[in-house]
Amino acid sequence: MKIRTTLLAVWLLGLSVSAAAETRFSAVQQLIDAEFRKDSRGGVSVGVVENGELVWTYCVGQMDEAKGRPASVDTVYPIGSTTKIFTGLMLLQLVERGQVHLSDPVERYVPEVRQMKNKYPWAPPITLIQLATMTAGVQRGANMPPGVGKAVAAAKTFEDMAALAIPGFEYLYEPGTASRYSNAGYSILGLALSRAAKRPFGEYIRSEILEPLGMHHSAFVAPPQLQEQFALGYRLDRPQVAGNVPYNSAKNLLMPASDLKSTVLDMARLMRFQMLGGNESVLKQTTLLDSYQLLVPTDALMRYGDGVGFAAVRNEDSKLVALGHGGSDADGFISSYEFDGATKTGIVVLANTYKGTANYKRLTRTILAVMNPDSAGGSGLKDFEEH
Repeated sequence: MKIRTTLLAVWLLGLSVSAAAETRFSAVQQLIDAEFRKDSRGGVSVGVVENGELVWTYCVGQMDEAKGRPASVDTVYPIGSTTKIFTGLMLLQLVERGQVHLSDPVERYVPEVRQMKNKYPWAPPITLIQLATMTAGVQRGANMPPGVGKAVAAAKTFEDMAALAIPGFEYLYEPGTASRYSNAGYSILGLALSRAAKRPFGEYIRSEILEPLGMHHSAFVAPPQLQEQFALGYRLDRPQVAGNVPYNSAKNLLMPASDLKSTVLDMARLMRFQMLGGNESVLKQTTLLDSYQLLVPTDALMRYGDGVGFAAVRNEDSKLVALGHGGSDADGFISSYEFDGATKTGIVVLANTYKGTANYKRLTRTILAVMNPDSAGGSGLKDFEEH
């Protein structure tokens, strides 16, 4: 399998790289190569961001095995649940603009939630921040009764699909009492935010977040020129001849949870903003920094928690806490986007394999720990403790 290293001077990000970078990142390259060789399938595109600059990229394998097209930093991958970062940013934007409050009851915007199954009659209405932080008690996936599913499939937009599907969702836990991951919850959140903004969800994300950040190669529904750069996805637990083409339609019930397609270069732009801010048309600096000190419900081991617009994951092999998100797409894709706010260092890993032996999400945190062995990670904000 041919391995291709890319050390780019990408003028759009104002970058400068040198031959020293190849030596400096040789250990990182070895980690990536070792992980890739576990399956030797598909491709992987990696970017390292430091102090807002994309300082190193590395690509290995192929975006299309049949045609022998190598993976590159321009390859477009579905990023799965990393999409939730954008939904979180939309929530923060609407709060900043006075259009919603974090504590607003969801039923103010989505009265359909009153029809959800297995309600806890003594519990107060679920809130926007509960949906964002995975504490609303909503089922994990988008499964629904068969009769409801048929109507949802006939709908033409995410908003219409969600409005029909939500009454078929159910509560699995009493709201506000447990932290449980929920893609369905983010569908509800996306519909609430779309209605509050009085704009289609996908159009809002494009015009208010993607375009201001310069993420011109990211989309929910990619135009033809972006489709030409689509990686094909490979399910390694299923024998198949050809790779899967990424789903590319506005008809996706999980759009706010897992539907964006992007590139390493674009995700590096997002990471620069999340680490440094500096684009107040997206969020004011104070709003961005305050978001890292909102609720992050977690397990008793403090290894994983969901905040508004990010997740926090503690590396099991070190003290490092990485912020960001990971994602997967059952058609054959993995994404991992994590940064250390203390050192302003981050990693983007996009791959077009799924259910293989390689663990690219764990690899991302391993790379961060190797690059900054003495860092505790986190947001980089001043610690405080109150008892």
